[in-house]
Amino acid sequence: MLPPDRIPPGGPADYLEVMARAIFQAGMSWEVIASRWSGITEAFAGFDPAHVSGIDAEGIDDLMDDERVIRNRRKLEAIAANAGRILELDAEHGDFDCYLD
Repeated sequence: MLPPDRIPPGGPADYLEVMARAIFQAGMSWEVIASRWSGITEAFAGFDPAHVSGIDAEGIDDLMDDERVIRNRRKLEAIAANAGRILELDAEHGDFDCYLD
């Protein structure tokens, strides 16, 4: 199976989704992640950074019980932390794209 197609980012949620996919794929096959991606996306509310950054320890516990996701606490925590950082950089630079430029 080939890696997913590149998508032109439309906003912070797209960047978070790509980052999350890379985190989940670390140490796993593309096929496993691809087969579960729609459930993962649903569990993370479409990777809306405002939602994902609000996932606290209890939310991580809930995700650890969610069969739709790859249940690796460190990966789940990293995705939530990345969402918070994306929002910080978005606010600091007026837009996350501007930060990347």
